Amino acid sequence: MSPILIGVTIAAVGRSHYVLYVLKRGNLASIVITWLVTLFVIGFWSWHWLAK
Repeated sequence: MSPILIGVTIAAVGRSHYVLYVLKRGNLASIVITWLVTLFVIGFWSWHWLAK
């Protein structure tokens, strides 16, 4: 996997968590979507790492 893509993904997911929990913006749908995306990314990276 590309290190640039990993960095952009971490920045985007981190930014969404920052907006939700530090700036206190968002609703229930945005919280659920953010956590689903976070779990998907962690799962994908884990599967990719374990499949090697």
